Amino acid sequence: MDYRKLKSGSDVRGAAVGENAVLTPEVVKTLGAAFALWTAQQRGKAVEEISIALGRDSRVSGPELLKAAAEGIISTGATAYDFGMCTTPAMYMAILTEGFQPDGSVMITASHHPWIMNGMKFFAQGGGIGFHDLDDILALAEKGVAAAETAGLIIEKPFLPTYQRHLMDLIINGIDPEVQKPLLGLHVVVD
Repeated sequence: MDYRKLKSGSDVRGAAVGENAVLTPEVVKTLGAAFALWTAQQRGKAVEEISIALGRDSRVSGPELLKAAAEGIISTGATAYDFGMCTTPAMYMAILTEGFQPDGSVMITASHHPWIMNGMKFFAQGGGIGFHDLDDILALAEKGVAAAETAGLIIEKPFLPTYQRHLMDLIINGIDPEVQKPLLGLHVVVD
């Protein structure tokens, strides 16, 4: 598999549904393992000491690809946090949020692309990874990542309610935190 063909800027994207699918669960599993290894190297930690959070959008291929990425991550000995359905900005905010703070995160999404597509957006401590960082991850995937003697754990840890509260607090503080019910009569929508 030429993983470089999946590169789209600093993301990975490809057809994930149908007979022409290239972003298969096996490919995503390998990319999850490579990202865990790359993250451990970047953080200067043993791979068994790191955690990677995973979120997905509502695409039909999302649940299966999130599961595959988690399996790849834990195959290295790292911990995978399953955030379930989430937003792309939330996946970076989790790295900064006390009580969560994974070493890295991955959003399973293809953004504005058609439903048959899916992808992976990678986040590190400094934000979204760069173009050349993705080259390093893809090179690790092409070499293959050996499985650890002991697999890590997949832990379900919903983050969206925490992120939702964070956004609500920003809005309340922006309106007037002294008002008893500053959101009364308003609808707050996050897309």
